[in-house]
Amino acid sequence: AFLILEKHHIVDVFGIGYTADDFRGAPFDELMHASATKGKDALAFEEVGDERARDMLRAREIALLIPMRVHGEEVAVLALGTKRAGDLYSAKDLSLLTIFASESGIAIQNAKLYRDLKKSDEMKSQFISVVSHQMRTPISAIRWNLELLRQKELAPEKRREFLANAYHNSLYIAAQLDDVLTALAIQNEQLIIQKAACDAHAFSMDALSGFEHQIRDKHLEVKLELGSGGRALYCDAKKIQKVIQVLVYNAITYTPANGTITIRSEERAILGVKHFALSVTDTGIGLTDEEKSRMFDKFFRGEQARLIAPDGMGLGMFIADTFVKEHGGQFFVESGGRGKGATFTFALPIEPHA
Repeated sequence: AFLILEKHHIVDVFGIGYTADDFRGAPFDELMHASATKGKDALAFEEVGDERARDMLRAREIALLIPMRVHGEEVAVLALGTKRAGDLYSAKDLSLLTIFASESGIAIQNAKLYRDLKKSDEMKSQFISVVSHQMRTPISAIRWNLELLRQKELAPEKRREFLANAYHNSLYIAAQLDDVLTALAIQNEQLIIQKAACDAHAFSMDALSGFEHQIRDKHLEVKLELGSGGRALYCDAKKIQKVIQVLVYNAITYTPANGTITIRSEERAILGVKHFALSVTDTGIGLTDEEKSRMFDKFFRGEQARLIAPDGMGLGMFIADTFVKEHGGQFFVESGGRGKGATFTFALPIEPHA
């Protein structure tokens, strides 16, 4: 079987006797990066020293692994069972299989490059489709308000109203385009993280101050329960500010009038590592199980979310999740179901300042 790799993880399987489910999620490190594999062209079961890796190979009846490298990078692994004759693989067998793996690796790499190029083209088409659809309304609004401003006899208060409408729609367009450019940078693996000492509690206050009018207009109650750790983070300030802004904006948007939003922070241990965790809890529309599972997908928006805010593009949570992962952190989403609110929590490992 051919085990196709992406960033040292098995993502697909092609061959006889195995299915993708036999390997789905099995990290390449556990199969090939034991000390015995370093610089080797082939690895027999008997040579594997790591017991966990041996168990994985034994369960799948794999007798031989041959890395398929292109320019020193493993693009796939050739996994073989025992020989039908029952004897061990000979030096001649290994030589032929290594040559085959080398040539096949180039073919697999070319196929992956073609797939990535096709995927990139499809993604660009999707971006163009979504952006053109979402920008049509605010652009039309700007044009309409500017047309109204051309009237010769126009009361000062109306002039201020039309100017304000055009201005706010231009801000909306700028924000949406910024999200699109960020998503494209993520897609093209061009995202840059620049860490420095920062204060996540200050970011929370800034986010709330930016939405004062919406909070006041909807008569929302905002509770702050900020614990320790937030003032001692080492992170990319702009990225984490964006994460908090997305969470606060969503909570305000999808919580009905007279609802409650709670921002809470604490230090917690995850797998023995100290993390700073910040959560935003609302009493809003809640999430279905499907919505929770797809929350961080690019362009995804739930049915109720589309009804409440039809102009959104579905990039905010995708971007926020990526920013958190780039910091070595993770997201947690909780909801009791439709109409029962939701809690979004992100956790970042607490690092010593560089």
